[in-house]
Amino acid sequence: MLRFEDDTTVVCDFQAHSFEDRVLKLGYVDLHKGCTGGAGAVLMYSSEVGAGSHVGEQSVVMKHEVLLSHQYYVGAPIRPALAPALPQA
Repeated sequence: MLRFEDDTTVVCDFQAHSFEDRVLKLGYVDLHKGCTGGAGAVLMYSSEVGAGSHVGEQSVVMKHEVLLSHQYYVGAPIRPALAPALPQA
């Protein structure tokens, strides 16, 4: 129920199924090329993370959500955000 493309990095949790109104619902979780799922993030069934996107720590991607490519997302519910600044050396 998980489909990962090349160069995908995940440290998150997946829920590829759920019981809703006593009915089993399931669907693929799609992670496209070069995307990242942060620590503690939850990706629900039938969700899709676009190529090169990053799902921030502790964020939730709800069922049937499609995240655009090359974006940074955070929160529960998930929303686009600015990527954190890298530390200066």
